[in-house]
Parts: sequence; structure tokens; C-alpha cells
Amino acid sequence: MIMDTNKIDQTHQIEFGRQVKRLTIKILIIHTVSFLIFTAAGVFYTESLKKALSQQMASTMKRSILLGDHRQAILEAEHLATTQFISIAYTQSDHLVFSLPGIAKAPPMEAPRGIKRLVYSQYSYPILFDQNNTGRLGDIIFTYNRLESFPFVFVIWSILAVFLFIFMRRARNDLLLIQKNSIESKKALVLAGVASRVSHDLRSPVTALDSFLESTAALPENDRVLARKAVQGIKDIANTLLTESKDIALTEFKLEEKTERVLISALIENVISEKRLLLRQRKGIEIVFEVADGCFTIFSELNALELTRALSNLIDNSIAALFGMGRITIGLSAGGDTGKKQFLITIKDNGVGIPPEVIAQLGKSKITDGKQEGQGLGFYTASKTIKAFGGQIEVASVYCVPDVSGTTIRITLPKSEPPAWFSSTINLSQGDLVIVLDDSPSVHDVWKKKFSISGVNHLVKLHCFSRSADFETFIGTLDASDLRRTVFLMDYELIGEQKNGLDVIESSGIAERSFLVSSRWSERDVLFRAERMGVRVIPKEVLNYIKIDIIDASAGLTVLIDDSELVGDNWSLIAKKKNKDFLYFRSVDEFAAKAPKIPRSAAIYIDSDLGDGRRGEVAAKGIYEQGFLNISLTTGHLRSDFKECAWIRNVIGKRPPF
Repeated sequence: MIMDTNKIDQTHQIEFGRQVKRLTIKILIIHTVSFLIFTAAGVFYTESLKKALSQQMASTMKRSILLGDHRQAILEAEHLATTQFISIAYTQSDHLVFSLPGIAKAPPMEAPRGIKRLVYSQYSYPILFDQNNTGRLGDIIFTYNRLESFPFVFVIWSILAVFLFIFMRRARNDLLLIQKNSIESKKALVLAGVASRVSHDLRSPVTALDSFLESTAALPENDRVLARKAVQGIKDIANTLLTESKDIALTEFKLEEKTERVLISALIENVISEKRLLLRQRKGIEIVFEVADGCFTIFSELNALELTRALSNLIDNSIAALFGMGRITIGLSAGGDTGKKQFLITIKDNGVGIPPEVIAQLGKSKITDGKQEGQGLGFYTASKTIKAFGGQIEVASVYCVPDVSGTTIRITLPKSEPPAWFSSTINLSQGDLVIVLDDSPSVHDVWKKKFSISGVNHLVKLHCFSRSADFETFIGTLDASDLRRTVFLMDYELIGEQKNGLDVIESSGIAERSFLVSSRWSERDVLFRAERMGVRVIPKEVLNYIKIDIIDASAGLTVLIDDSELVGDNWSLIAKKKNKDFLYFRSVDEFAAKAPKIPRSAAIYIDSDLGDGRRGEVAAKGIYEQGFLNISLTTGHLRSDFKECAWIRNVIGKRPPF
């Protein structure tokens, strides 16, 4: 369907003209009516004032006229005549006795007639011989201008006219903007219809593909994860098309408002994996991801889909600049002007570069530098996205210089605190048992290699299982003490089985010692269930960056923080009998005073209820931030009651661990 946009423009131009005409007529009517009202009000005020003044003056002149002292009467009225009236006259039997020329030095006027009555008016007061009104001596006549206040009224009316003119100009501009938006809205309705149909048509094949991925075990783990991410990306795009088709925005750029804490390293890994898949047939292009030490744990509050689109567009630009041969390096590090509150993403390529005149326009408008794929539009939308998230984007490029050409894009975004469910470190004690349940042998190899590189494979026992039945059979052979010293690393998706990893954790009752290691961690229902169960989560995308720490509590220092002296004395007595290195503190403040001299490898045990309303799990976070990683709560509560406290390694009772 093709819309006749010229006809739409013409129709709206005619309607705009009609609206402006109607507005102009309304303004003129309001202006005219306001002038008449102001004028009538001025006349009414003038008549009231002149009447009051003439009554007062007639009363003053009456005494002098009755005494026959006309000169005195003239002196009494002279000032008022020259300032307030056109004339003041005294007549007897219709004969003029004396008159005072007023403001205009005019002779006394006859009674106004005809059209003059609209401008002039008179007040006449009789002079009587006595209080019984038995005889009439004469009349005092005051003549005045009814429109005397017109200059003041005209000034007020002119000021109103200025404001009405400004209002009319603004109203006309508003009408013009509404007309423009209305035209764009009607044009967008066609695109909305297309988007809705595309979204609807995509759902059936995507659902079929998703079902196929759920049921197949033929694909290797990495390919299956990548395929699922691609399917999820198509779903997100389809859902966005459908949502936006129902609510067409009048603005040029609309950002998804829903945000969440996003693990940046995992997001970048997913984007890079997608690009590598697309470049399988182009062997000359290499994409490398470099993560600075400790930066794989960076989270940011934003919309994952929007940032994925932005980074994908920018990487596409770099690919286009390589012309089939070159290297793209994606970097993640701490940085930014505000230090620890921001992080830095860099996208660097050794392509042909960008001309200086194009760089000057990037982010300002939808331009292209002339490449076949173009890059102005991609950078424009990416720049809008980054800035909407409170970040900044910078471009530096060297254009067409052999061995030096290339472009570097720096993206600075604000950090957020890691969520409680996220684990960046697996803390183990010497002699612990580690059990992996994952349907992919390649993941088993990753864990084995990781434990070997970490140098802990001789300190702990590692067992890997591919099927839940084998896993459950094995842990059924472990007694309670063994289970307390076992760490479980569980995959979520178990191909060919009805159970998933969380089902196995729940049925086995091992939530407090389990980690969910899965590429499906970002799915809301999976993450919500893991949080509810108190299971910590490790995204598979960052598995290579996870740290494994061995803390030997039996050989090192044990510290107890408990407000109960009875508990402290009991631990001290047992520690002395077993020849253990032990320290006891009644409060966190006492511990803080000695903390600088306590080795960070010490095993810290802290009571949940420290008295005076202080909570041990809250105080433990501050202790963890000082570098003490082996922290346990001594309480009768379950580990799941403290699922938000990722800094707590374990929860035990009041009995000493040695």
C-alpha cells in the first residue's frame, strides 16, 4: 500500500489555513469586545467622578450665590473648572449670569444634542431661596467630556493588543507543529501496519525454530547457545515491532524505556559471537575481546536490547571499513571522568578510517561516508542510545594513511552495583568437593582446565556429570558432613531431560551450596526462580573470568564476632583444646579496631543478631569490602533467608566449625 503524501500535504495545508482564519476571527472579536468593555468602563467611571465633584462644588457655590457674592462663587469654582470640567455656568431664568471657561477655555455650552451626547454631558443643580424649595433663584450647570478617560483606556487596550498578537503568533506556530506531526503520524500508520504484519509473520517460524532447539541434542553447546541467542534476538525485534506499531511515536527517535541491570561483558560476548558467526566465510577479519582485570563484573542500568543494537551497528561499521581484511578489538575497562562510577567500551579497527569532514557530522544527522554499507545512520542511532543512558561517545580516526589508518570509538557509561544473585568468585576450602552437572562435555573440560590453571586441583575433588540421574545417584552416597563441604556447579538446560538444573537443585535440597552456571541466566523466569531459591548465578559467557579461591579455615585464623560471652567462651575453650588459632570479639567495633592486623585469609564467623538492632549480615558486607572473603553467619536460620547477601559464604549454627 502506497500513500499519496502530496494529497495528504495539500489537505493539511487547506485545513491549516482554515484554522488560522478561525483563530484570527476569534482574536479580532475578543479584541473588539475588550475595547468596547474598556471604553464603557471608562465612561462609567468618568460620569461617577464628575457627578460627585459637581455635587460637592454646587453645594460650596450655593451660599455665595444666595448672598449675591458672585465673585466669591467664581473664585470657589475657578480651580475645579480648569482641571475637571469643560465649563461651569450660572444661569437665572435661562439668562447667563456668569461662566467659567474650563479645560479648553471654551464658552459655556448649550445642552448637548444628537451625536454630541455620546461625547459630552451636563449636570445641572438648582439654587433655591429656602429649604422648603418655595422659590428658584437659578441653576449651576457643569459640562464635562464623557470620553475624558479614553487615552488611558487606549493605552491599556494597546497593551492587550500586543499580548494577543504574541498569543496569536504562538498559536499559529503550535498549529503548524500539530499539522506537521499529524502528517508524519498518518504516514507512519502505513509503516506501523507493515511492522505489525512482519511481527505476526515472524512468530510462527521463530516458535518452530525455538521448539527445535529445545528438543535437539545434536548441536554442540556453543552453537546451541549462539542459535538460541539469535532466536531470542529475532523475538525481541518482532515484539518491539508489534509494540511500536500499536503506539506510533511522533518523534524521530524512541528509546525502549524498560531498563535492568545488565552484565556488560556478557552482552558484548553475545554480540561478538553473533558477528563471528556471520564472518565465518570471511577468514580475513578477526574480532578480539579484551577485558581489563576485574572488569568482567561490571553492571549497568540500561536496556539490553538497545545497547546490543548500538554496539552491533558500530561493529558493523568497523567491519565495513576493513574491506574483507583486518582486526577489530573490543575493549572493556574502568574509566571515565568520574572514575569508579563509570566504565569504558572501546571499538578499534585498522580499516581505512573516516574522513575528517564526515567525523564532524557524525551523531548530528543521518549521513554516510560513502561506503557501500554506510555508517552515518548506524552511528547516529547508536549515539542517541548511548546519550539516553547517560553516557558519552567519542570518535578518533586516521583516514587513508598506510599502516596507520583506523578508527577508535570510546563509549563511556555509568556503572551500577552488581545484583545480589551474581557471583564473580567461587570460595572453596581445602578438601571441599566440587560437583559439576552439565550436558556439554566441552564445559566439563573448561572447568577442569580452570581448576588446573588456578592451581587448586590438588586441594579439592572435582566430579563432572552429564545426566541428572548419575548426579543424583552420586550425591546419594554422600553423608550430611560431605554435603556441607560440597559446592555444586549446575547448568540450567539439560538436553533430552524433563528436569532442568533448578529442578535438580530443589529436589536435592542443595540450594545453599549451589551455583547456577548457565547461558540462560538473563531469562526472567529462570533468574527469578534462582533468586527465590537462594541460588547464586554465574553467567556462562563470563565463565573464563570467574575466580576460584581456596581458603583453608582449618589451618588459618578463625574469628568469631558474637555479643554472647557464653558462645564466645565455648568457642575459645574448644579452639584451645584443638590447638586452633582463634580470636573472639563481642562487637563489630572491637573487630574493626584490630582488623588491620588480621590476615585477609581468616575465616570470619559473625552472629546474625548482634544486639541493639544491629544485624550481622549487614555488618558482614563492610567486612567483606575490607578484603575478608571467607565470611559465614552463625545463626539458626537457613541460607535461603539471606539470599540477597552475596558476600556471605555460608550459614552455620552456633557450634564451632573445628
